[in-house]
Amino acid sequence: AYNPECYPQEDYYFNWRLMKAGQMIQFVPRIEIRHFHRSTFRGYMKHQLRFGVITARILKITDLPGYFFVQRPFLLAWMFLPLLPFVKMYRTSKRVIRYAPVLSRERPLLFVFMFIGLLAWGAGMVQGVYEKPFIANEPPKVLE
Repeated sequence: AYNPECYPQEDYYFNWRLMKAGQMIQFVPRIEIRHFHRSTFRGYMKHQLRFGVITARILKITDLPGYFFVQRPFLLAWMFLPLLPFVKMYRTSKRVIRYAPVLSRERPLLFVFMFIGLLAWGAGMVQGVYEKPFIANEPPKVLE
């Protein structure tokens, strides 16, 4: 089951737990999801900050990419964090340009707001590094 304390990264953590339990994650095209967009700049920034906090807390108890730095706060805060928003911006921008080329051409300010959000995300990562980790859940039970 999802851990609501992990929002907005509950799926990230749940998928990791599934893989650790030896299960395969599959794409099911008939499944529909609902995504809640933030309608204000303030709401967007609060969400990005929380995203960073929760990501760091999840990385503390997993072996997902980035765990090495989160489990060594001195490395994250002083060596890697100044570069983190730029690296994430580069990787995310490549995906947006590749999968949504029309959007990226028609709305170039998207990238400015994305970068500002990533700065908040990075600040959240630092905050999350110094918060207590989640209690690791048992691997999820998979229904056959």
